[in-house]
Amino acid sequence: MSTFTLGGDDRAFGGTGNDRFFLLGGNNVVTGGEGEDQFWIANAEIPESAHTITDFDLEDDLLNIEGLGVGSFNELTLSNEDGNALIAFDNNELATLLGVNADSLTADNFGVLS
Repeated sequence: MSTFTLGGDDRAFGGTGNDRFFLLGGNNVVTGGEGEDQFWIANAEIPESAHTITDFDLEDDLLNIEGLGVGSFNELTLSNEDGNALIAFDNNELATLLGVNADSLTADNFGVLS
């Protein structure tokens, strides 16, 4: 498993394996590639601006939020904007999933919520 840490306004492309992406700062753009990828869209701080995930796979990939006090999936706000899913918590945008319908996201698409 490859691990990527992005600091803000960065771009990353995963490979064919299972990758982990820790998205810090804000406005990172990530393509996970093939495999079962994990995207940490918030890590103890609200991003300065929403991250963008270009190829989130509803069947294989996971989103993780840690250190914000998210107690459950139901505390997240999911909406559709221009054909993309927007994920927010406490009126703060965390990530945009390109080409994903927000109505398709379930608790199973999230690993760590805290």
